[in-house]
Amino acid sequence: MSMKQKRQQELWTLLEPIVESSGCELVDLELVEGKTPVLRATVDKPNLPLVQGIGVAPGDGVNLDECASISRQMSALLDVEDTIKHAFVLEVTSPGVQRPVRKPEDFAKFEGYPIHVRTEFPLEWDGPDSKRPPSRNFKGTLGPMKENKVVVVSEDGEEATIPLDAILRAKLDPDMDEWLALATKARATKGE
Repeated sequence: MSMKQKRQQELWTLLEPIVESSGCELVDLELVEGKTPVLRATVDKPNLPLVQGIGVAPGDGVNLDECASISRQMSALLDVEDTIKHAFVLEVTSPGVQRPVRKPEDFAKFEGYPIHVRTEFPLEWDGPDSKRPPSRNFKGTLGPMKENKVVVVSEDGEEATIPLDAILRAKLDPDMDEWLALATKARATKGE
């Protein structure tokens, strides 16, 4: 585990109870270094309804007031704990349509959904007859987990088995036209 990963894990352990006490779940946490570092916390409501091929159903996730409340609580705790020794920007946001997938239980939950996985280093596609070159980007359908590894199945049926610890980022990659149609329907149902 790199120093950055260790740091993010420490921050996750510190901040996750605040999110859970608000009735939400911590989906992702990222510390982006730069002139002014950004601590980006992605939160959502747990156990949201899923739509096959899309992901989380539009319209039921965390709202702006909940993000603001969680942000105030996180900010107060980070100030008291003094865990980040320099000025930083705290962002608390909802996951959006291309929801990050990070925890092993999320990879299991989203099996069968379209996904984009970016790895730390190039990996081979499985199979001796694969004509694909090694890659860091894998797009396709999320297959079953196998011993701390995820499987991505491409449109043409080729598979890549990717160790969890090699994944830099993974996110759902739904058909945007389908998602927009569902979001429009959800807004109409709520009278917006």
